[in-house]
Amino acid sequence: MISLSNRLASHGILLIINKKRIKNINFRIKAGQFVVSTPIHISQALLAQAIEQRIDWAIQGHERILARGRQPTCLWGEPFDARAWLAMQQDNLHTRSYRRLQAMPDDELIAWIYRQQVAQKLPELLQKWQPKVGKFASTVSIKAMKSRWGSCNTRTAQITINSRLAAYPAECLSYVLVHELCHLYHANHSAEFWACVASFMPEYRLWHDRLKG
Repeated sequence: MISLSNRLASHGILLIINKKRIKNINFRIKAGQFVVSTPIHISQALLAQAIEQRIDWAIQGHERILARGRQPTCLWGEPFDARAWLAMQQDNLHTRSYRRLQAMPDDELIAWIYRQQVAQKLPELLQKWQPKVGKFASTVSIKAMKSRWGSCNTRTAQITINSRLAAYPAECLSYVLVHELCHLYHANHSAEFWACVASFMPEYRLWHDRLKG
């Protein structure tokens, strides 16, 4: 186990092992950490084998996390400075709101800007795409999500859009909206579903790949 810890440490990663009342081993990568949650009674040999199999995955995943941290903050695909953006909006905000936003940490301010920007764009995009697709959402909500760009409850026609899409070109927001509306035809990711998306947005792969990258 020491050799595994040393190998990770050489890449700036601390190995953390948490023993819990769980059945399976779970792996999670954070900046500077490889967190392994393991059943309480697992043997050291089996645990070491499981970690060994995930070492390369952890190192590569950690590199991606660091690379994202080095990337500039963007708004609609263009680098921007959140503090400078806020200063330009001062005349459009109540004094109390402006001061509250000024006092926010950078990450909270950026999250607020992203949500506000997506909320501004969505009405126009809904007006454009819902009639084209031929499906209408019952409600559309905006939420910061870590693992998906959008979601659709096909039973209730409720769509949720990730506020972090404001970091990408506006076409990515359109793509996610079309994607979720098409789920109201196909509640899966079958060939028929992707054909449906392509019929309304032939260039969807460009924006799909941009979000994956």
